[in-house]
Amino acid sequence: MRMNKIAILLVSALMLCPVFGFSESIPVLEIPRFRTEIFHGEYSGRRDLEVVDLSGIQLTAIGEGAFRSCTNLKRVILPESLEIIDDNAFAGCESLESINIPSKVNYIGVSAFENCQSLKSVEIPMIPDICERTFFGCSSLEEIAIPANIRTVEYEAFKNCTSLKKVKFTDSTLNIMKSAFEGCVSLKEINIPTFMRELGTSVFEGCSGLESIRIPNSIVEIRDRAFFGCSSLSNIMIERGGLKTIHSHAFASCDAIKTINIPASVTSIKDHAFSNCSSLYSIVLPTTVFNISEGLFKDCVSLKAVSVSQRLVSISKESFSGCEVLDSIDFPTSLRSIGDSAFSGCASLKKASIPFGLEKLGESVFEGCSSLEDMVFNSKHVDSVTRRMFHGCVSLTKLDLPEGIKKIEEEAFFGCVKLASIILPKNVYEIGKRAFCDCSSMLVVAFPGYLEYVGDNAFKGCTSLEEIKYGNRRSEWASRYHSPRFGNNAFEGVPLACRVVAADSEFYL
Repeated sequence: MRMNKIAILLVSALMLCPVFGFSESIPVLEIPRFRTEIFHGEYSGRRDLEVVDLSGIQLTAIGEGAFRSCTNLKRVILPESLEIIDDNAFAGCESLESINIPSKVNYIGVSAFENCQSLKSVEIPMIPDICERTFFGCSSLEEIAIPANIRTVEYEAFKNCTSLKKVKFTDSTLNIMKSAFEGCVSLKEINIPTFMRELGTSVFEGCSGLESIRIPNSIVEIRDRAFFGCSSLSNIMIERGGLKTIHSHAFASCDAIKTINIPASVTSIKDHAFSNCSSLYSIVLPTTVFNISEGLFKDCVSLKAVSVSQRLVSISKESFSGCEVLDSIDFPTSLRSIGDSAFSGCASLKKASIPFGLEKLGESVFEGCSSLEDMVFNSKHVDSVTRRMFHGCVSLTKLDLPEGIKKIEEEAFFGCVKLASIILPKNVYEIGKRAFCDCSSMLVVAFPGYLEYVGDNAFKGCTSLEEIKYGNRRSEWASRYHSPRFGNNAFEGVPLACRVVAADSEFYL
C-alpha cells in the first residue's frame, strides 16, 4: 500500500552546476502525513534547508531543537493542527524571515526562536505565558502585540531585540520578569498593564530609545536596574497611591531625566537608584523617605536643588558624591548619620551645617568641596573630625569645632589653603597624620593642654604659621615634642620664627 507523504524542499549543497552539463536537482525529504511530531533535534543544523512547508501534515508537536541552527532556513509554514513548539525548536535559524504560528498552539518553549535574527514579525497565539528567552536576540523584530490571556512574560523573553519599536500589552498581563526587554535599543513606546504589581529586575535596562513611561498605581515595586541606561527617558509619570519601593539602580544612568515627582506613597529608595542621571537638576523626596541610601544621587552632575524630609534620619555613603553644581542643602534637626564621602566632590557647595543631634559622621564627607566657605559644626555627639573630612576644601577660611571633639583624624584638613586659624577644643588628645598638611594660610593654632599625640607631617607645609597656643607648661611641650608622641616632620616647613605660647612662657619653635 502506498504511504501518503509530503515533501520538504531543500536547497542542496550538492546542486550540480549547469555549465558542466548536469541538470539541477532539488532533493526531497519525505515525511509521512500521519506523523504527529517532529522529533528532538531531527533536522538540527541542516544548512541546506530554505523553505519548510508542513501544512499538509497532521502535526501536533515540533520537538526540542527540531530545526535548531538551520542557518539558511527562510520560511516555515506550520499546520493548523500544531499545539506545541518545544524548547529551542527554531533557535539559531538566523535567516528565518517568516513563520505562521497557528491559533491552536498552546505552548512555545524556552528559546524557541532565540537568535532568529531575520524574523521581522510574528503573531503570538493565545498561550498562557511567553517563556524564557523565546525571542531573545531577534534583532529584526519590530513590533509585538501581547495577547489578552498571557499572564507572564518570562525573563529575557525579548532581550536584545534591537529593532523592536513598539510593544502593546493588554491588562491581563500580570508579570514582566527580569530582563524581558533588556537591550531593546529601538523601543520607544510601551504601555505598562494596569494590574501588574511590580516591574522586574532590568526589565527595560539599556532601552536607550525609550522616551516616556507611565507607571500605573498598581505597581508597588520597581526592581533593580529596571530602567538602567535608558538614556533618552525624559518623561516619567508615576501615578499616585501605589508605589512603595524603588530598588537599586532603577533609574541609574538615565541621562535625559531632568526632574521626577516621587509620590508620597514611596517609603524606600534603594542604593544608586538615580546615580549618574547627568541631566537631573531638581528632586523633591517625599516626607515618607527617612533614609537617603548609598550613592542615591552619585555623579548627578546637574543636580542643583534637593528637598528632603524634615524627618530625615540618615544620609548614606556617597549619596551626593560628584554632584558638581549642588550649592546648598539643609540638614534637618532629625538627622543622625552622614556616611562616608556623602558630599565628596560637590565643588559648588558653599555652606553646610551639621545639626546638633548628629551621632555618626563618616570619612571624607566634604572632601573636594572646593567652594565650601561657611561650615557650622554643632553636633554634641560626634567626637572626631573624621579622616579626610575637609580634604581639599580650598575655600574654607574658618571652622568652630564643638567641645565634644577629641580627635582630629588623618588628613582631616589636608590642603585647606585658606584656613587661617583653628581652635582645638580642650578635650582633643590626638591630631592624625597630615591632618593640617599644606594649610598654607594658617596663622594661628590653639592646642589644648591634654594633647598627647601629633601625627607625621601633621602641620607640614603650614608656611604662614606664626603662633601656636599651648594650654600647658613649656616642659610638657618639650617632653612631647622630642618624643614619638609628636610624629616625624610634624612641623616641617613651619617658619622657625613661629612662637609657641605656653601657659608659663613663650618660645620659638
